[in-house]
Amino acid sequence: MSVAGPWTSSGFGDVILSEMRWRGADAAASFLRAGKSHGGSGWGFKSSLTFAKAEDNNSNERATLTSTNALTENPADPLSSWALSDNDHAFRATLAWFAPTFFGIRISGITTYTTGRPWNAIFYDDKNGDGKYIDTVGGRNTHRQPSEKTFDLRLSASFRIAGPSPWRTIDIYNVFNWAGQVTSQTGYTIKDPNSSAVIVNPNFGAIDRPDNRSREVQFTLKARF
Repeated sequence: MSVAGPWTSSGFGDVILSEMRWRGADAAASFLRAGKSHGGSGWGFKSSLTFAKAEDNNSNERATLTSTNALTENPADPLSSWALSDNDHAFRATLAWFAPTFFGIRISGITTYTTGRPWNAIFYDDKNGDGKYIDTVGGRNTHRQPSEKTFDLRLSASFRIAGPSPWRTIDIYNVFNWAGQVTSQTGYTIKDPNSSAVIVNPNFGAIDRPDNRSREVQFTLKARF
């Protein structure tokens, strides 16, 4: 089905086309090198690299007519929104390791690095005249959130009392307290509160979401009996 321009709002309220397609591909490589057993005085690590690409025309598989993200930018051609998926991660690296036991304390950890997810730059006004204010700047999902990285550490040791030897474990998540902030300033143009004119958003793409992955420490005591 095709609709000739120019775009007008008449007729679009009668019919809404919905079609969803998805395609994904990935390539992964793992590298393993280990010394002595984790239970002894050895060391070792395992790492992996993953390159991936996910594409679709709507990333909400449960979208309905009343869902905000069920709307398509071009009501006459839903597949015109074909682009990177909202859930696309182009690259991910992981390194898991353990170190020799030191004064009875076992040390291990895991480090990850992941590219951010795509997002849309949106015009404030209705550019194609379809009555929906969701028109993108340069196409769907052409921007990407900042990358994320974590460094988690585990310290564990046993101590002997009468009977079994309990294990004490301290887990420290996000040891270096790396921020995982993102932007919510996705509007490329906004309405000027003073003049009511549509202007370019001076904060477009600014990192403004508060950090939600701050450092966390957990203590665990485990015993077998």
